[in-house]
Amino acid sequence: YWAEKAGVTEAKAYATQPTTSGGHASRKLRAALGHVACTDLYEADAPGHSKHDLERTTHVVSFLPLHEQIAKSLKDTPSSLTKLAELKATGDLPRAYVEHPVVCGNPDEPVIPIAMFMDAVPYSHTDSVLGCWGLNILTDERFVFGVVRKRNLRRCGCKGWCTYNIVFQLAAWSFEALAKNEWPSERHTGDTWLPSDTKRASMAGQPLAHI
Repeated sequence: YWAEKAGVTEAKAYATQPTTSGGHASRKLRAALGHVACTDLYEADAPGHSKHDLERTTHVVSFLPLHEQIAKSLKDTPSSLTKLAELKATGDLPRAYVEHPVVCGNPDEPVIPIAMFMDAVPYSHTDSVLGCWGLNILTDERFVFGVVRKRNLRRCGCKGWCTYNIVFQLAAWSFEALAKNEWPSERHTGDTWLPSDTKRASMAGQPLAHI
């Protein structure tokens, strides 16, 4: 606000009165940055804990499936295929890739190497989230596909693994879709699609990435 008053024209889009409420300021910032609500989120039930509940509870956690992000990336930026072709031509590919079952099972198809990693990311002095990423080894492009709050982890003696298991199920579901190059025909649990999955249901069984 004061920067804009001082003549910094670039600050005008973000300026709000110093007395503006936090909610209004947040909406102003999102609008200025061009952030809009994501309609592609995938909702999954995760067992967890809540300080307001005496018993175990279930949280609805939103994810952005890894296979969907990678399919979009390959469509928008085909540089991965160029890089892979160059490495194949020079023979500069590790045994872990060359001998991988998916690569061996698809000798005439380009198979993009994808890694997964997880790490804790603090966002306050009292809590953190577990971030889950996929990584395109060829381009170093990262895809965050899930975030789980530490304070919501299940506390039944499992040390949070009941909650983490949902993340691993979703990761396995995505990697299977990528290995088959096919949109999943059912949810990560093996259940039929929910009403909120109409778009995904319409894509079931179709090629995931047209490459």
